[in-house]
Amino acid sequence: MQEFFSFSSLQDLDWGAELFLIVTLTLLARLVALRLLTALGVHFNQTTNVWDDALLEAARRPLSWLILLQGLLMAVGISEGYIDDILFSASNLNLARQVVVVVLIAWFLVRFISLAEERIRQRILAGDNAEQTSLDPTTLVAAQRGLGRRAGCPRGYQQDAG
Repeated sequence: MQEFFSFSSLQDLDWGAELFLIVTLTLLARLVALRLLTALGVHFNQTTNVWDDALLEAARRPLSWLILLQGLLMAVGISEGYIDDILFSASNLNLARQVVVVVLIAWFLVRFISLAEERIRQRILAGDNAEQTSLDPTTLVAAQRGLGRRAGCPRGYQQDAG
């Protein structure tokens, strides 16, 4: 029993403690980020600007996934020395980090464009002179689709605005 609680036994658990610390800090960072976004959302809902609402809503889920996946990749990087597998090599982890960032930025941009377009369209249609505006809904949908294609989205991926 004394061997189990000995100092050499605790050194063997060193990487496990690091993993636990990284997972805990990752979850804590995600919680703080989501609470901060919620507090900003309360403030942004009081404004009449549609862009800040769309930006915040578009960033919420990709930011959450970014924090979780970066923490996971960091934990895998720590365990690399204890797991002999080419899949967990440093070059593969760096590549995975880059792919995660690119995919999440693309997801954010697609969501931002779609949410902004939808909120602007709702504001136009809810106005007193919905047909007498400088930006009609058809032009807005065309601009959204053009921006979505420039952002590298496949044709069928954008939401149809109707």
